[in-house]
Amino acid sequence: MRADGIEGSVIAVSYANVTTWAKFRDALRALYENLSGKVELGPVFDKLRLSFRGDGMGHFEVDVEIRDGDILDTRLSFRFSVDQTQLPAVIRAITGFIEAGPTLHK
Repeated sequence: MRADGIEGSVIAVSYANVTTWAKFRDALRALYENLSGKVELGPVFDKLRLSFRGDGMGHFEVDVEIRDGDILDTRLSFRFSVDQTQLPAVIRAITGFIEAGPTLHK
């Protein structure tokens, strides 16, 4: 991930299956259409939480929290904003991930 000159990566194990990703994508589509509400992806990753919250006017806050496991209380959290024109690219990326299926893990 990269944000305003800060760059890093996270190794996180996912317990999500295709159905979980499809539900998240469909919820993002609904958020894109309605512009208000909240969509969360978590706790399908062991170290990562992600949410999108719409204000009803086409602006969205994206909250990210990265944890160092359940025992230690070490965490990094940040928030950034996107607008409705950026959500279709996120939805397409998730759709591509779903359609690629297990081949991504080879």
